[in-house]
Amino acid sequence: MNSPSAPEIGRLSACLVLTTWDQAVGYGTVIRAAADVGIKTTADHA
Repeated sequence: MNSPSAPEIGRLSACLVLTTWDQAVGYGTVIRAAADVGIKTTADHA
């Protein structure tokens, strides 16, 4: 997910797969990945 050389669709697909697991670790991974690229998440507002 954090590979700048990976196509955007590949990184998006990885995020989608992680959230379909419906487990905290998957959601946490997506949130951390979003934070790594500077995307504001709802966790930033808590």
